[in-house]
Amino acid sequence: MTGMVLFALIKKIGLPLQLELLLIIMASILSHGLLDKLSILTYHPELPLYGDMFWEEYHYKILPIATAVAGITAWNECGPVILFTIIPDLDWILRSYLEEKPILHNIVFCFWNWLPSLPDWRLKRSGVIVELILILLLWSAYQQLNLSPHFFKTII
Repeated sequence: MTGMVLFALIKKIGLPLQLELLLIIMASILSHGLLDKLSILTYHPELPLYGDMFWEEYHYKILPIATAVAGITAWNECGPVILFTIIPDLDWILRSYLEEKPILHNIVFCFWNWLPSLPDWRLKRSGVIVELILILLLWSAYQQLNLSPHFFKTII
C-alpha cells in the first residue's frame, strides 16, 4: 500500500510523464527499505511459528485478505507500482534460493540506516495492532488522494 500512496502523491505533483514514472519506480523500490525498517515494530517472527494458532491465523488469513483487498481494489491504477514495491523481496527470495546474499534488498534497507533503532516487537502479538494501524493509515491516505486517471494505462 505504500507504493499506492507514493503513486498518488507523485501524481498530484504534476511532473512530466517520464520523470513522474522514474520517480514512482524509485520511490516504490526505496520505500520497501523503510517498511523493512518499520517491520520490527510488527508481529513478524524471523522464523514461521507453525503450530501457533495466532501466528497461523494472522499470517495465513488476515494479512493475505487485507493485502488482496487492497491490491485488487487498486490494481487498475497502481498494478505496476505494487510490483515495483516487491522487487526487493523478489531479489531476496531468488538469492536466498540460490544461497547468495540479496543485493537490492540489502541496498534499500541500508538506505534507511540513518533512522534510529526501534524496539523489537517481532515476537509480540501486540505488534499486530501496530501493523493494522499502519495498513489503515496507508489505505486512508490512498483513499483521500482519490486517484482518477489510470496513469500506467496512459503510458502503455
